[in-house]
Amino acid sequence: MSQLAGLAERNRLLARTNDRLLDEITRLTLDLRRAEDALQARITATASKEERLAAANKLLELIGQHGRHFFRHDDETSHFVLKDGKTYFFDAKTKRTIAIIKNQPWSGFSEGYTLQSLIVNISYYILTGRRIQSDLGPWPDYIANGDLWGYGPYAMIIIRREARRLGILDQALAPETT
Repeated sequence: MSQLAGLAERNRLLARTNDRLLDEITRLTLDLRRAEDALQARITATASKEERLAAANKLLELIGQHGRHFFRHDDETSHFVLKDGKTYFFDAKTKRTIAIIKNQPWSGFSEGYTLQSLIVNISYYILTGRRIQSDLGPWPDYIANGDLWGYGPYAMIIIRREARRLGILDQALAPETT
């Protein structure tokens, strides 16, 4: 019996050590994520409009490569354009350059209102460096079963991660869930 009691005590000690190690790994992971967030915020704040425009266009290219291929038409991807200090959107389907004006219909915009809202928010990011918050999900289950775009969870994870890496998506307000 004493040998079993010794093994049981050893297992308890290992379990406690395991718990402490997991807690430490979690703490270090959160610290690392906070440090990455702070670094990305500094990079984004010092990036020029042209650099932010390039990052935004990379994100649109990625969105066009996944799921339902939003912003992608006839092997061309819609993109942002800077002209005279203002941000415009070139729609690859209609071949029109559109002035980005919030809360007004856009003549020549071929995507839906949800994507128009995304474009408005990304244009603010380009002009000001203010990162977008939740336009890329994740969405609660009561909104289209959590898949507003119909892209599937894995494509959206890829898109969110890249948006974070590019400094476009605010990591604190749109945390990764998986």
